Amino acid sequence: MVGGWIATQYVYDHIFSLVVPGLVGFAASVAAAAVAGRRDRTATALTLAIAAGAGVLGTALGFHLLTGGRQGVLQPWSVVGAPYLCAIAGAVAYRVLFADPRRRS
Repeated sequence: MVGGWIATQYVYDHIFSLVVPGLVGFAASVAAAAVAGRRDRTATALTLAIAAGAGVLGTALGFHLLTGGRQGVLQPWSVVGAPYLCAIAGAVAYRVLFADPRRRS
């Protein structure tokens, strides 16, 4: 939810409108891995899916707050699609960058 509030501040800046959702997804992935427990810091496929979903929902909250609920969070796709994909990429980036190399398959 915090990421959604922060994302509203950067919607009209082209670079930050993509970077901030990526950071929201990254933070969601960190949180999901922490909840998964110390034994599995790298996150399972389920925690990665939850993190990606949370990143997209946080970004969608930013769009919803920005428009005051007047516009759907899926329309127009040309505006919201890239930030949503960046949120998913941020969630995946945590797993790729910080996965335990012993557990990679």
